[in-house]
This record gives sequence, structure tokens and C-alpha cells, in this order.
Amino acid sequence: MPIELSTILFSLVSTMGLLSTPIGGYFADKLGEKKWLTITFIGTLIAITGVALSSSIYFLATFYLLNGFFQFTGIAANSSLVARFTPKTRRGLGYGLFFLPTNLVGSVSPLVSSVIVSNFGI
Repeated sequence: MPIELSTILFSLVSTMGLLSTPIGGYFADKLGEKKWLTITFIGTLIAITGVALSSSIYFLATFYLLNGFFQFTGIAANSSLVARFTPKTRRGLGYGLFFLPTNLVGSVSPLVSSVIVSNFGI
């Protein structure tokens, strides 16, 4: 896949968040946070499996976009559960700890990716 198409694909996932986050909030309210979060986890699992087993770039792109969709639809349910189970006096810490793993992965993954790319010539 040319680098230009890869960049477009990566940006489409973020753009998809504009659509899928409110959809996730709607379904979290309708079905309940835990049930909707379970559905989004199953959808993410299926999408990641599809990415790993993709035989063509088109299937890879489709499953990658589906993964992004399910990731964003779970944000509302996750945030609601953090708010529900964190005492009001400790919400700042609760949200800080909730976002910590995402921030750690987001800051370390470019370094890991660059090492893999440079060592394997991908």
C-alpha cells in the first residue's frame, strides 16, 4: 500500500470517531453500558482477527476501519462506567488512571513501530 493511502486510512479511522462516538453513546443509553461495552469488545475482537487473517489489502483496510469504529463506539460506555464507579471526590484521579494506559501505549508505540520497521525493512 502506498504511503499516501496508508495516511488516508489512518485519518479515516479518526474521522470515523466523529460518527461512531455519538452512535456508541446512543446504544450505551439504550442497551446499558455493560451490555454495549461487551458488544463493542466482541466487535473489536472480530475486527482484529480479521486484520490478522486478511489476505488482501482491501480486507485489511475494511477490518481496520471496523476496528476503529468499535473502538470509538465504546468510549461513551467506558466513560460512564468510570464516572459511576469512581467517587465524586476522586473523579480526577479515576479518569487520569483510566486514560493512562492509552497514553502510555500512544507514546511508546511509535518508537516500537520505528524499531520494527528499521530492523525488518518493512
